[in-house]
This record gives sequence, structure tokens and C-alpha cells, in this order.
Amino acid sequence: MSLSDHNDLPGEGGSRRLSNFSAYAMSATICSPGSSSRCCSNSNANNSQDSISDCQLHRHSNDFSSSHGRNSVSGSCSNNDSIYQQLNTTVQQPQQQLQAKLPLRQTLRRQHKNNSNGNAINASSSKLRNNTNANNVRPSSSIAEGEHIEGYPPTAYDVFTSSLTPFASCGRLKQHQKLHSPLLPIKIPASVYAVTGLLLLCTMLVSPCQAFQLDGSQTSFAQFRKWYTGLNGSLELEFKTEQPNGLVLYTDDGGTYDFFELKLVEGALRLRYNLGGGAHIITVGRELHDGHWHKVQVLRNDEQTSLIVDGVSQSSTTKGKEFQFGKFATNSDVYVGGMPNWYSTKLALLALPSVIFEPRFRGAIRNLVYADQPGGATRRQEMKQPRDIKCGDGPCDNGEMPKEKVPRGVRGGNTTDACERSDPCQHGGICISTDSGPICECKNLEYDGQYCEKEKAPSEATFRGQQFLSYDLGQTSAEPIVSAQDAITLYFRTRQPNGLLFYTGHGTDYLNLALRDGGVSLTMGLANGKQEMHIKPSKVRFDDHQWHKVTVHRRIQEISSITSFCRLVTVVDDVYTDHSHIAGKFTMLSSSRVYVGGAVNPRALLGARVHNNFVGCLRKVEFSADTLLLNLIDLAKSGSKLIQVAGNVEYQCPIGDPQDPVTFTTRESHLVLPPWETGKQSSISFKFRTKEPNGLIILATGSKQPRSKNAVLFAIELLNGHIYIHLDLGSGAAKVRASRRRVDDGDWHDLILRRNGRDAKVSVDGVWNEFRTPGDGTILELDGHMYVGGTGPAYNNIAWPPAIWTATLRQGFVGCLRDLVLSGKAIDIAAFARLQDSASVKPSCHVQANVCAGNPCLNGGTCIEGWNRPICDCTATLYAGPTCGRELATLAFNGSQHMTVWLGNGQGTKTQTEELIIRFKTSRPTGLILLTSAESNSPDRLEIALVAGRVRASVRLSDREKNLLAGQSVLNDNNWHTIRFSRRASNLRLQVDGVPPVREDAALVPDDD
Repeated sequence: MSLSDHNDLPGEGGSRRLSNFSAYAMSATICSPGSSSRCCSNSNANNSQDSISDCQLHRHSNDFSSSHGRNSVSGSCSNNDSIYQQLNTTVQQPQQQLQAKLPLRQTLRRQHKNNSNGNAINASSSKLRNNTNANNVRPSSSIAEGEHIEGYPPTAYDVFTSSLTPFASCGRLKQHQKLHSPLLPIKIPASVYAVTGLLLLCTMLVSPCQAFQLDGSQTSFAQFRKWYTGLNGSLELEFKTEQPNGLVLYTDDGGTYDFFELKLVEGALRLRYNLGGGAHIITVGRELHDGHWHKVQVLRNDEQTSLIVDGVSQSSTTKGKEFQFGKFATNSDVYVGGMPNWYSTKLALLALPSVIFEPRFRGAIRNLVYADQPGGATRRQEMKQPRDIKCGDGPCDNGEMPKEKVPRGVRGGNTTDACERSDPCQHGGICISTDSGPICECKNLEYDGQYCEKEKAPSEATFRGQQFLSYDLGQTSAEPIVSAQDAITLYFRTRQPNGLLFYTGHGTDYLNLALRDGGVSLTMGLANGKQEMHIKPSKVRFDDHQWHKVTVHRRIQEISSITSFCRLVTVVDDVYTDHSHIAGKFTMLSSSRVYVGGAVNPRALLGARVHNNFVGCLRKVEFSADTLLLNLIDLAKSGSKLIQVAGNVEYQCPIGDPQDPVTFTTRESHLVLPPWETGKQSSISFKFRTKEPNGLIILATGSKQPRSKNAVLFAIELLNGHIYIHLDLGSGAAKVRASRRRVDDGDWHDLILRRNGRDAKVSVDGVWNEFRTPGDGTILELDGHMYVGGTGPAYNNIAWPPAIWTATLRQGFVGCLRDLVLSGKAIDIAAFARLQDSASVKPSCHVQANVCAGNPCLNGGTCIEGWNRPICDCTATLYAGPTCGRELATLAFNGSQHMTVWLGNGQGTKTQTEELIIRFKTSRPTGLILLTSAESNSPDRLEIALVAGRVRASVRLSDREKNLLAGQSVLNDNNWHTIRFSRRASNLRLQVDGVPPVREDAALVPDDD
């Protein structure tokens, strides 16, 4: 309590009127029911040298409130029916006695004033002294006249020196014959001090019945002196509230290990503490938020710590050999009701960083009693006022504590509730009564503003495979978040079937939430038990680029002293539910690590079922643990020191999603991407749709390394309606058909490929196929550009690997592609299309029906439905071009003429596939139509000839040869005929006109090639 100014009152002897009863901080106190004797110890009295001249009594508590505004504590009994202590000014009841020990705090000088009023009261004083002696109150003869003991003159000391029982409660002052005026200044000459009743009345006004209110707002807290716990220390307080959750008290050793945290959890009081040997938890009581006063005691006895609530006690024993609580010089102050907000930027100063996020206490506190000095006695503590808070108590600006960083949201105990008169809060906002009127608490609502009237933008973020949010309390040796129940709630939107959504764990305990194959997957490990669930309804996928909500709830219930039961429930979109449970030797859920949207190595996390990070948007990611609630995206966006942000996270979900599809409209359409950084492990995924059976989708190459058999190669192509994978790590090529059924049906199809060294597996629409590359190569070193959708005419002269048939045939992919992710990194292919100004790559995907309507093909060409385009087959005509509108040149040979065409810029070609279309007419039954040749020492050739009126195709590779004959009638009829020949490695196909083709699967290539 502070020393306030006081005004002179008129009257003889220069007597003064007290403007504030807390000004002199009288040493004697009055205990409430059940209080121990130490609650009557001295308050923080000031060293005033002024003498007490008189006391002015008020009937209404508001008349003697302290004058420090909203930060002050009223000097009043907070019970509505208990304002003043019932007293008898003549001390007629001997059982109402005071402590013998008087505080050694303040010395008051005795003044000698003689007047008639003084003589009258002095006579009354003598009578009172006689009455006191008659009740076995022994006067002291050891005090000389003029000496002063502990703030009282000798005459007062004579009255108070007996070992008497303190007053037992707060009560209303009854009107006495001499105390009947509602505002009666009783003037006491300075020479007289032994008026027992009046002295008790002055003392009463600073009694421990005082309470202060905490409004529970986001800046509400009270700050007190450090608690010296020692090995046998104690702390007491009383509280009342109607809120089931809230931080009551916290103190620690300055951010190392030791701490005491006292909080309400669903109406029960929980003490969590650490003295260096590990955290312990004690829980006592239930339904303590009943609006009544509850007394709390924390008692230490070496390694044993006890929590007592209303006489009910629970204890816990600390392990180890060191039981001291930090170092007193560096320990923190005691914080009541909440923590200063400046701690949110100084989490390293907290041994329990999660305390900063606890909900604040809303209610009343009184009788906070503990020792605040080594070797000192326990005493009732007074709240630190702004002038009492030094720079050592927190961060300073220019050597002074900023006003916004001192205790706020604290009021005197006898106040009116502004929210009862008017509650202006909307949309579920919580009304909080303050000295300046009601305010609205909009925390954890979708609204903000003065009255929670404004809808706020959702907390959301975009992840592209390399971004994620995390916290790791273990890095600072801080205590984990522990709870009896926790919950995860988040919203997601994605087109990717796989990705890590959320992970939390501590030690070997974990909870791993992810998308797997378009469903929601959850794995949990607790003690030695494990559970797994997968929610994937029939005909429902959650990778449909729509918002989906996931809620995971865990709750521990004690079955016996050695066994507990953990119930696990997962709900998707409030419709699809799965639940499970684990029984084991555990008591709490712990969290020291959290990952949102991914991790550095998601496959290394416990319980991992997916190996890549999330690609898409997350919204309102909340993690709650008992009373604690963390909105992780909001914390990351606000720059909270708790959250680490990996990568460039965008705190919004853009309307133009970078994963929107693009369309390759022609066979020449393509995009060129930077080299794909792979190494020993890599993955690729995308979605596609088309109606065309052939097309090159992805192609990337690397240089041939020393001692390598081949050049490095990776490619994905569509052949005859099926997906093929090409992979060569330099020691041998692998070619795998990844699809079991045709995928050129116009629907979206999903492809995922993962590799680890030589081992790889590929999935098309959820059907997995594993394979392994030959040789001993394990590294995929791609140093060339990645081509997406094809290679384009600018690269026609490049000798592409012969195994990539669509590259050899210049058949680019025509269709839609989206959600391209390379090794966990989302690729904005639409941005590449804009950057490369490729007009033939459109940033959308639409389906056009009946593209052959109206017969767009001219001159007898046949229209075939392609992907949003008509494909005109001009092979049966003398025309070419997209619509068969360009007339072809015709060559005539007399039997002795020929024409030579050099391939590959004169360097020749090496292919595994060919397609040949020739139209001819002749009257001769035999003749060479086409012949290919290679180097002089190579026997490889392809020959097309007319033999006895039929077409013969001969293919020779090395020392193997195969012949095919086609044509059911004589073809030397001088009419136009069409020859179609194609080869795919050892598969040969020959067709003449509309006759069914002749096929042959010839073993042209040696098995070891």
C-alpha cells in the first residue's frame, strides 16, 4: 500500500483528516475464517514519520478506496454482506484479541497536545486500559516514556501486548452509540493512542479481506514480489470465479528449468511444477468455478510438494537430489491471472513457454501470502504498482518500464459489473467489465472489432511442398505442453492425394495426420500402444480442390492407479467418423514438437505413412491442450517467437491457384523447365486427362558419367492409351507400363512416382507397381532441362534417346496437366507458360464436345475426335495438313530412277520405333518402294517392296530378320493404294488400304540388349 497525501482538518492541536486509510498502512491485521496466523503479519508499510492524529471512519467502502485508478486495489472487504469489521470500542469480549507480536515496520512519533477534548478522550483511554488489564492483558514496564515500538506509542503497546486470538471474520459495522454518524471524523489528540477500538478500525481497512478483480482481458495480469520458496516454503491465496479455465499464478527461475504453474482446468485446480528433476502435476478439486471463495495452499517440504484446496490435499515427490527453486536473484516475479504480453517476444525467459498462451483468469483474488525474502517470514503480499516495477522485471524503453507493459486489467474488489447493465458484444463475444466500461473479447471467433461485429479474414496459408510451420520446445530444453485431452482442428484444400497435414509428439509419443491416396490417414503412438485409422469413403476423395474440415480429439481417462484409457476420435467434414482407443501406463498427453504442412524429412517422422509435404491451402489450424488454444497460422503470421516458418509461406489462398491446370493444345505445345534436382531420392506427381492415345508428357536427361553404361534418363509417355515410365541411372534402363487400363478416356487420372536409389514404385489412380533399375547406379543426375508436354519443332534435330518413342515420333502430349510436384515442390506450370509466352499452352482445362461436327476435314479426310480438336486423317487422300487442304507432291519413277533422303543431318538415326505411310500406284507386280541403310558395316535395314502384286515389309536388325506380307488382292492395278507400316521395338504392323493389318511380335532384339 502506498502513502497518500492527506489534508489538514480544522481543529485544535493541528489534528489531520486522513484522505486515504491506506496511507498509514496500520501494522495489525484481521484474519478471515480459516486463515493461519501469518495472514495477520505486516503489510508493506511505508516509512512515514508522520504521527497519527485521527481516523476518519466511513460506512461505505468506496469512500476509502486507493486512488491509483484501474491498477489499484480497493481497501475493502469484498463480500457484499460484510463491509466493516464488527467491533466493540470498549473491547468487552475477551475472546476478540490481537496477536502479541507487533510488526517492526514503522515508527510514529508521539506528539504532546493538551486540550479539553484530549483530556476527555484520555480519561476514556485510562478506563479502557483498566478494562484490558482486568482481562489478563499484562502491561509492559520495559518501555520508557517517549519511546516508540513498531509504529505504536507506549500507551498503544500496553493494549496490544497480550497473546490474544485475532478477529475471525469480516463483518458489517453495527451502529454504536459513539459511531452513529455516516461520516464521522473522530479527532484524537496526538498525545493519546490507547483507544483500542479506533485503532482496530483503522487497522481493519487494510486487512487481508481485501480482494482485487482481474477482468480476464488479453492484457490482464497482476505482478507481485518474488516468492522465496526455500525447502519448506509455502504460498497461500483465495480466489473466486465463474470461469472454468484460467491461469491463476505463475513463477519460474528465469527461463531454465524450475517453475510453478497454478491454473484452473475445467473447474479443477492443477499445479504443475518442476524443481529440476522433471515436471510433476497435482490436481485437486472440481467445480471450483462456482462463484464462491476457495482457499489454496502450496506447501513444500524438501522433495515433497502439496496442493491443498479447501482442506483437500494431494502431494507429489520430486526425484533427484536438488530441490531448490532456481536462484532467488534471477527468479521471476509472481504473476497472477496472466502473463505480461512482453513475454511473447521473450519466450526464452520462460521455463514453461506455453504459459504465455494460457487463458487469463477472470475473477477475484485475495490474501496472497508467502515469504518474499530469504529467511523472511511469510506475509500478505501487495501488488506491484507501476512505479514499483523496475527494469529488472522486464524489457525497458529508455530505462523505464513502458506503460503498456505494466499490470493492467486489475480493479478493486468492490466494483459494479458494467456487463450486467449492458452487453454490447456480438457473435458470441465475451463481455468483460472494466473501469472504463464493458469491452468485448473476440478471441477465437471469426469476428473482430470493438464489439466483435466485423467478420475477419480467415487465417489461411498456401503450401507448395517446401513450406511448413513448426515449433520445437526441446531445442530450448523447455517443458512440453501436457494435457489430459487435446484436439486438432484444421481445414484443407488440395488436389494432391498425399501430404503431411499435422504432426505433434514428444519422445516416442506421436500423432501423425496426413492425406494418403485421397483419404485422411491418422497414426498415433502412446506409451507402447499404436493405433491407425484411414478415412476414405467409397466414391469420395478429399483431394478434389474443395475445402474439407478435419477434427481429431484425444482424451485420457484413468481406469486404475496404473492404467489409463485414451480415446481417439477423427471426424472429416462432420460426417465421416472413425474412433479407437488405447489402454496403457500413461497419465497425460505431451507435445514438444509440432509440424504443420510438412517437415524437413516427413518420412522420418514417427508414424509416417506419406513421404511428401502438403501441397495446397490450410485454414484455421488450431491445436488445443486442455485450457491452451493455439491458432498456429495466426501465430506464424504475427511473428510469434514460438513458431518457426520454413520457406516463403503466403498467408492467403489465392483465387488464381498456382495448381490450376494448363492445356497443351497441339503436338508441338511444350514447356521447358529448369533441371530437376533429384539425387538418391526423388518423387514426382501430377494429374492429367486426354482423349489421345500417344504423347510425350515428361522428358529429362543427364550426361553419361565415366564408367557408366548409359546416359541418365527419366521420361513419362503415353503409348496406345497406357502410361510408360522410363528410368535409367546410368547402369541400365528400366521401362515399366504403369497403367493397367487405358487412360485416354477424357477423365482425370492421378500419377505418383517415388524412388529411393534403384528401388521405385509408380501409381496410376491408386494402383501401385514396384520396379527396380538394373546395374549398380543409385543416383539420378539430371543436368538437362525438363520438357513438359513434348519437345517442340525447335528440337527436332536433337537425337533423343531411342527408347522414348513419342520423342522419336515427335508426338507431344495433347491434353490437360495440373498439380505438378517435383520432390515435394509444387511447380507453377501456368507461370512458366506465361513466362515462355507459349500461345499453344492455355491456363485452363475445358472439354469441347463434338469437335468433328460439321466434318471439318476436306478432300475426303477422316475426322477423329482428339482432345478439344479434330484430327484429320489424310492418309487415304492426296492431301495433307490439319484439315487435308494442302495438295501433296507426286513423284513418278520409270524403274531406273531413285531418290535419296539423308536422315539426322547426314549423321543417321538410331531408333526403336518407326512409322511409315506411302501411297503408290503401278502396273508392275514387282518393284522396290523404299529402302533404308546405315553405315557400311551395319546390316540394319528396312525394306518395303511390291512382290508378286503384294506388299512385303522386311526388317533386319543385326543378324535377325523378319518379313511381313499384306494385301489380299493384286495391287498392281494402277490404282492408288495406301501402305501403313509401324514398328515398336520388336512389334511390327503392316496394313494396306482398309484391310486388317498384319501384326508380328518378332524377336529382333537380343535379350541382353
